[in-house]
Amino acid sequence: MRKRAHAWGSFLLTAALASSFLGGGTALALAGADEVADGGLPFVAKVSFGDVRACSGVLVAPQWIATAKECFANGDAPVAAGSPARPSTVVLGRTDVSTTAGKRLAVTTLVPHPERNLVLAQLSGAATGITPVAISKTAPAEGDTLRIAGYGRTATEWVPNRLHAGTFTVQSASATKFEVIGASAGATLCRGDSGGPAFRETSNGVELVGISDSSWQKGCIGEPASETRGQGYETRVDDLAGWIAGSTSARPAGLRSVVLGEFTRDGFQDVIGIDNLGWGWWYRSTSASTWSTPVRLSSTWGAYKELIVGRVDRDAYDDLLVLTDSGQLLLYTGNAAGGVTGRGQISTVSYGGYRDLALGKLNGDTYDALYAINASSGAWVKFPQTAAGGAFSTTPVSVGGGWGCCQKNVFGKFNDDAYLDLLTIEGSTGKLRIYPGTATGALGTGATIDSAGTTWDSAIDVAAGTFDSTGLAGLLTIDSAGALAVHRRTADGGWADRAQLPGTAWQRQPYDMLRLVGGEFNGNSYPDLIGIDAEGWGWLFPGTAAGTWGAPARLSSTWGTYKELVVGRIDRDAVDDLLILTDSGQLLLYAGTTTGGFNPKGQISTISYAGYRDLTVGRLDGDIYDALYAIESSTGAWVKFPQTTAGGAFSTTRTQVGGGWGCCKQNVFGKFNDDSYLDLVTVETSGKIRLYPGTATGALDTATTVDSVGAGFGSRDLAAVRSAATGRDSLVARDPSGTVLIYPAVASEADPIVFGPRG
Repeated sequence: MRKRAHAWGSFLLTAALASSFLGGGTALALAGADEVADGGLPFVAKVSFGDVRACSGVLVAPQWIATAKECFANGDAPVAAGSPARPSTVVLGRTDVSTTAGKRLAVTTLVPHPERNLVLAQLSGAATGITPVAISKTAPAEGDTLRIAGYGRTATEWVPNRLHAGTFTVQSASATKFEVIGASAGATLCRGDSGGPAFRETSNGVELVGISDSSWQKGCIGEPASETRGQGYETRVDDLAGWIAGSTSARPAGLRSVVLGEFTRDGFQDVIGIDNLGWGWWYRSTSASTWSTPVRLSSTWGAYKELIVGRVDRDAYDDLLVLTDSGQLLLYTGNAAGGVTGRGQISTVSYGGYRDLALGKLNGDTYDALYAINASSGAWVKFPQTAAGGAFSTTPVSVGGGWGCCQKNVFGKFNDDAYLDLLTIEGSTGKLRIYPGTATGALGTGATIDSAGTTWDSAIDVAAGTFDSTGLAGLLTIDSAGALAVHRRTADGGWADRAQLPGTAWQRQPYDMLRLVGGEFNGNSYPDLIGIDAEGWGWLFPGTAAGTWGAPARLSSTWGTYKELVVGRIDRDAVDDLLILTDSGQLLLYAGTTTGGFNPKGQISTISYAGYRDLTVGRLDGDIYDALYAIESSTGAWVKFPQTTAGGAFSTTRTQVGGGWGCCKQNVFGKFNDDSYLDLVTVETSGKIRLYPGTATGALDTATTVDSVGAGFGSRDLAAVRSAATGRDSLVARDPSGTVLIYPAVASEADPIVFGPRG
């Protein structure tokens, strides 16, 4: 039986946030293969799963790699969707892993294939400057020549520094795998090559055919010399282009009032909806049921009650109609360039008494009319377009009664004739009811669609769209949890089962924030981050076992005036607190709680701190409790405000600690070297990091410049994040561009993990 992954070997982690596998390996390197020249095959990834395993992989989307599922196996447990079980990193664009070329990124999310030894791993940022590999459209066939690349063992090296690649010939292929053998002398797959790409090189570029699965490892160092079988085995991916594209796309989530409309002129319908913060979002389509990373529209959509799509201003482009909570009717008009123009109120009457608005043409209407249900009477009424177009009559025309029965009216072509139909949901049964259109423009008798099921009343929003090749309208629904699903049509006009949209839900990330600080705020022992977004919202990003951050929790909308955020133990318990310096010079405290979270803020000093900058909290010189340190902007003096006797506040009398701090900024306390003492990091005017190591006496030792990490810190905000596993701090550095860099050990690591930009 051919050999699969077996992991052994370990190494010392510099921090839980970053792991770089230095020894051992997993299934499958390339013995007898050539070293790849510097800069060659930048799309091949080296994957590290904690201190357990190293593999290879391949970039298939700007923020995603494909590799073998077994690379992320944690013991005997199956690889599950979500965060990896251990801190994991990926290096791309680095032919020689002893250098710092390319990028090192963290793995944030796994999407395992349900049947094959294949997993997609989402990265903490886009691999900018590296072109993802296209998925081949041609199946592997006997006699095909492919190249296979990987970072695994060779015939003479246990842990080679360089990427290797060799030529292989396809021996045979099945529905899910294919067998290869080295075409060049001695080329064999070894441990560490698992997940590496097998690809064709064509005149149009590289095409991914498979990823390495297993081999007999003939000629690999550490394997028996008696092994004569040289075959390797690859997992096919040429038939998985749709699954890969769907899984790596961003999908709408956490929305309400969703609508579908063709706004980008690409032939596919886009999704527009409103999140729970009141932001409008536009997800541009990439196919009939996949969408790209969303575009934020406005922060003022919280008062929008319903969104409706139709042709209102009499051109050929979809428009967006809005019903506000106050009953106003607003119009965003579509345009030829793609998108919508600014809103305008198009009626002086109030529509506050109406619900389930829909746009469509019935009864000989030349242009889309506005239909609505009177909430109090259950009457269904029509507001025709005005003669000039772009607005509706203020006088409703009764269409029918008894509509208290139903909700979520949607127009569309739901059967196989050419007429517009109406679909609604029966409240008493949860079934779909269809009113078929007729040649006269009227609607026929309503009938329930029993074959479509009885759970439609659980949908809080419904939108009609075309998601398949049947030519019939299907439905996009959203449930109370904010999950979106597509209900496609079948060839015989039926309804396919509900299918939740593939892909990863877009959510805010630390690199979308300003003024990041690190601390342990939610009681799970993993380092969390707090930051402020461009709109002044505060967000908490909970740390995970994978060394990354989970879905953020919203804190407050009033943080736009917070100038500096500082973390420390201020109220003398064992929980991190958040200290705030406001633009006006106030000092505020959010005290952490033992259950996770914060008590309400409170001002903790009557003096103004407006003349100070680069506040930090820590214990030096025998302090029993955290003191507040700050640089006086006018003099460059570094001063300390000790805690008061009772705790929870600071003395109004300062003590000068040192001078000449006009040289530096971004002071941060942390345990950055190998001892147990508190150190100070700051940024020189040269842009380099300066480290003041702590000593046994509590004083700071002579400063040294950390040349190894470069000189680009002059424009970066700094924060410290402590690892519960090691007790040491990683340095978080955020660029103005939004990229966040994690340096696991300031004194020795020049190769940061990169978070951002978004792919």
